[in-house]
Amino acid sequence: MRTAAIAKLKAGLSGYLESVKAGEQVVITDRGRPVALIVPIDPNITGDERRAELIAKGLVRPGRGPITDDMIRGTAVPGLSLEDAVRVVLEDREESE
Repeated sequence: MRTAAIAKLKAGLSGYLESVKAGEQVVITDRGRPVALIVPIDPNITGDERRAELIAKGLVRPGRGPITDDMIRGTAVPGLSLEDAVRVVLEDREESE
């Protein structure tokens, strides 16, 4: 099991994720105190089974239907133009590739 301070995790996230993909667990610490655990996902569990497990644990809530236009209209961020929002999303996608 590996241990990583938050700053080390941020700087070397790809390496830590490679360890997790290989089956290793990573304990995340904040000022030397464990605060989180990154564990590999069991490849034999389907997405639906994993979702049901997270719902049962109270870690996520299931959706209550489709997202409507009314829901989206009320989510504007003051001072953020549509053009700026699109630019930020496109930049984020480029960084992720």
